Amino acid sequence: MGIGASPPKKLRELGSSARTRQEATLGVRFPAALLIAMLPLAQVLAQGTTSTSSTSLRTTCNGELITKIEIHSYLAGSSFAADAWTAATGFAGMHSTATRPEVIRAYLRVAEGTPCTELDRTESERLLRAQRFISSATIRPIEDGPGNVRLVVETVDEIPFLVGGSFQGAKLESLLLGTENFGGRGITLELSEQQGNGYRTGFGGDFVKYGAFGRPLTLAVGGELDPLGDALRFEFSKPFLTEQQPNGFHIGASELNNYFDLKRPIGDDVFLNVRRSSYDVGVGTRVGQIGHTGAIGVLGGLLVGEAVNTASEAVFMTDSGLIAAPGLPEVDNRYQTFSVVRVGVYGGIRNLKFTTVRGFDAVTAAQDVGNGLQFGLFVGPSIWESQHTSDYFLSGEFYSGIGNPSSFFEMRITGEGRADRQNQRWDGVVSYGKFVWYVKPSFVETWVTSLEISGIQHLELPVQLSFGDHEGGLWGFPSSQTVGGQRAVFRVEKRRIIPLFTKKADWAVALFADAGKIWSGDVPFGQTSPVRAAAGVSLLSAYPAGGKRTYRVDLAIPVNPDGAKFEIRFSSSDETRSIWRQPNDLAVAHSAAVLQNLGSWTPR
Repeated sequence: MGIGASPPKKLRELGSSARTRQEATLGVRFPAALLIAMLPLAQVLAQGTTSTSSTSLRTTCNGELITKIEIHSYLAGSSFAADAWTAATGFAGMHSTATRPEVIRAYLRVAEGTPCTELDRTESERLLRAQRFISSATIRPIEDGPGNVRLVVETVDEIPFLVGGSFQGAKLESLLLGTENFGGRGITLELSEQQGNGYRTGFGGDFVKYGAFGRPLTLAVGGELDPLGDALRFEFSKPFLTEQQPNGFHIGASELNNYFDLKRPIGDDVFLNVRRSSYDVGVGTRVGQIGHTGAIGVLGGLLVGEAVNTASEAVFMTDSGLIAAPGLPEVDNRYQTFSVVRVGVYGGIRNLKFTTVRGFDAVTAAQDVGNGLQFGLFVGPSIWESQHTSDYFLSGEFYSGIGNPSSFFEMRITGEGRADRQNQRWDGVVSYGKFVWYVKPSFVETWVTSLEISGIQHLELPVQLSFGDHEGGLWGFPSSQTVGGQRAVFRVEKRRIIPLFTKKADWAVALFADAGKIWSGDVPFGQTSPVRAAAGVSLLSAYPAGGKRTYRVDLAIPVNPDGAKFEIRFSSSDETRSIWRQPNDLAVAHSAAVLQNLGSWTPR
């Protein structure tokens, strides 16, 4: 087993020759690699040699017996990066270590002493590539006598370091430090600090362990003590990552006490205090192949509880403290205290074949897209409710993809709501649809066309949809005060790979245009907007070459401004999982149901 040495030249060339979520305007949480990638003097990775002869190398598995599994993991980047990080964080023990073999083994579908099938091999590669701390992964079968093979697993890590912050003018407002792969153990650690500006100083931390207990499990604990609130969360899960997996589960709990911001078309924002707690326990099992289609079924049960208590009156947030904001009929006594316990059934169908593509969402990195479809539905009646009413909760998710590495279309639609039988209406409705078409006329050129539609209605939470949301909003409108209950955003981007500075990083430039519209709906201070539009230019980079994490600088200029005359955005994210993300303002509107956690096939 090899850990931490430079990767063999052949493995590195998989990223370079064939040659993902935090962002904010003028303030960003990003790995330190963004600066390293822009240094043209970064040292070249030491070239190694492979130890296997070409005559013994196979490209596929055909049922041979696996005699041995060799795992070789390599750090990303140059020794300059590793030395800089070691010097800066050595006092905390956060030294760079390549992903440990036990973490990699947790996501392997192959094992010594078992037959080597091509499905097991490719699924193992896909699951490794899906990990946020792994940039690339290959599994090579090598003949080891008649009817035998040994497998060589080689992975290259992403840059793990997290450094972020935000500024107000020249003043540092917040700071975040962390790593996505602490000690090579598949552990994400984050520590943050936020200035109080008249309130208490805020602190926060998150711990996430991937491949927990040597299994494909995720364990997460986190919380914040904000200037005006606090939050705690816990999650332990085994999502359905592959069709070969016999079962999955999810256990989660969260507690939130904070102020929700409500924008107004005229005047300062107002804030409503929200106390929210939730818990869930869910298990699911594979029920076998359906007919001769290759599809499988999943069946499970969920116990879900949730309680929401929203203040009856809003407040203004000032430098000298909170001030009551009376006389606002749009929010005064609008939200009722609500708590509920549900027991329900989850069912799903999955019929997917995965295709490995390059340069779709990242600059040149490989990602796996699903050809086929997946559908899941959760139905849960209330067994106890504070308002003594009877309702049914429904939550559904649909995914479909079709295409090849040159042209691919995928779509994802989710929705949830409560059918209130007493009032004869749907409450708590949250819906989202994302439609994306990728076209690659050549290796260096990519066209991405997308449409995102979001909607909320009859919520028990003070939530608004706006153009300013960093995930689902409209580029070029960061300070727009227009909010509503439905939003549609259409975007086109043309991206081209260019040689720049150093070959150890990927570089691209892009032209983009986007347009969007908001409808008032039934949210507080909702308005229907005209169609807003913007256009701009972007510089993209990935470090090391072939890495999934993309660093972007975007300049967006509104065609018909609503507030700011332009926007400069700095972002860093693994966009290869973007189809599974929802806008930030929509995500907080969801209930505690965990359909996405049980039904997903990539870790999120």
